Amino acid sequence: MEIGTSLEPNLVRKFTQAEITEELTAGGFEIKYFARAPYGHAVAVATGPDHEPAT
Repeated sequence: MEIGTSLEPNLVRKFTQAEITEELTAGGFEIKYFARAPYGHAVAVATGPDHEPAT
């Protein structure tokens, strides 16, 4: 298992803000909001080829 992965009671993968941002950016998204509480969540928007928000 990787760091951030656990069995509680099911497989759970926890990401850092940097990991989420990297994954979203690589997938063509721009992160707009990230919070750890009350539960981890992020909001992102799709970007166009020039990395501007898609219209």
